[in-house]
Amino acid sequence: MSRLTLDVELLDTAPIDQPYLVEEERDEEFVQAHGPFASYRRFATGENRFRIEADLPKTELNFLLKPAFSRMLRGKGRLIKRLMPPRPLSPESLSLLGLMFWTTAIIAYCGTLLGQTLAFAAPTLGASAFGQAAALSAARVDVLLALPLARMADRRVGRARMLRIGVVLAVGATTLAALSPNIYWLTVLEILAKAGATTSTLLIAIVLTETVEETARAWSLAVLVIATAFGTGSAAIMVAGLGLAPQAWRIMFLLAGVGLLLAARLRRLQDTTRFLAHPENLPVKALLDRSHRKRLIIVSIAACMINLFYIPQSQLRNQFLRFDRHLSAPEISLFTLGTNLPGGIGLAIGARWSEVRGRKPIAVFGLFAGSILAGLAFISSGWLMFTLAALGAAAGTAAVPAMAVYGPELFPTRLRASANAVVTVLSRVGSIAGLFLVGLGASGGLGYGLPIAMLAAAPLLLSLIVLLFFPETKGTSLESINPEDL
Repeated sequence: MSRLTLDVELLDTAPIDQPYLVEEERDEEFVQAHGPFASYRRFATGENRFRIEADLPKTELNFLLKPAFSRMLRGKGRLIKRLMPPRPLSPESLSLLGLMFWTTAIIAYCGTLLGQTLAFAAPTLGASAFGQAAALSAARVDVLLALPLARMADRRVGRARMLRIGVVLAVGATTLAALSPNIYWLTVLEILAKAGATTSTLLIAIVLTETVEETARAWSLAVLVIATAFGTGSAAIMVAGLGLAPQAWRIMFLLAGVGLLLAARLRRLQDTTRFLAHPENLPVKALLDRSHRKRLIIVSIAACMINLFYIPQSQLRNQFLRFDRHLSAPEISLFTLGTNLPGGIGLAIGARWSEVRGRKPIAVFGLFAGSILAGLAFISSGWLMFTLAALGAAAGTAAVPAMAVYGPELFPTRLRASANAVVTVLSRVGSIAGLFLVGLGASGGLGYGLPIAMLAAAPLLLSLIVLLFFPETKGTSLESINPEDL
């Protein structure tokens, strides 16, 4: 545990009632009624002066949480408070969030390596351009392996054990890929690694959703988005050193082996209380029952329509900037950095507002405004293009926490992983269709910008679907959303 001992001066001597901590008075001192500390007490040492003694729970994020809570307890950190969920997290939620943050980062690192390194690995493996394209395409069948793995997580194997299996599979296969003698072995190992990564990603979101407070589910998934960005960003930074030696790409795969140390930490993870409270197995065909079928359809449509636009616009943006707008490599890097930073701001605001103002209004606004602004950016140029892209990133990412949490929330405990695996499969259909349509348009002489801009109609239409058909789940227990779990 991490110990906090603070001497503070407070003008307001009433019990603290803040998003990060709620106190109650007991025996002439203040103790924690609701909050993140494993132990907490505040007692007077003079007029308006107090001493705070608190212990943070054991979590892999204490190096960030300790200074943040220190500032807030001193009456500072106003911006931090405004980005916190509306009610305090428990020590158990905070501890789990730290573990899942680094697990997500490792998984994201493993999942992005093939795309980041294949251009450098291909010459050393004797892979042709066709072989590279085939490897990237074949790696997408990982979702077919993830389906039965996710189904096992809904049955007696459980969330915790299957999550450990998924992480070991992702990290182990990625590490072994460093020894690949040819493109065929690299492809097979990457299919296994991506299957483990996809399964782990699904289960991390489910474990968090089933564990954290009702007022922090969307907020917690936003933290996972930051972890994903950290993992993929680390891989992208390392790519800069791959030109030093032909075999340098293998080092990036070997570094994934560090994740096995984290997998060992997952041994302390137990199945969620909700999962243990429902020992009965539900057949997967129960997803087709009337009570589940509508939700499965609308969530799958949402995932497909989001990927139809956002996967091509992210993966083919560099081609658009290079060939349609004739930007140099440094200019492309600056453009990417400058437009991604507002996305982080939108994510932080969307995470908070999804818990305060509701999922639907934030999702509808983000999808509507984000798709229009991002779509217009692909038919613009110069500073107007940059401005539209930055504003589109901020608006679009604000919708991410609200939309991401619907998948785990809208299905009962014993079907949650299976349903989200099906949604993941259909989301891949959207990404493949989007990439194909943009490629078809580019080869037909339209360039990359116009086809991508036209696909912005998908999330624009989705904003209407969310408004009309999606339920509002803000602050609602999972059992109230799924009455059969009662």
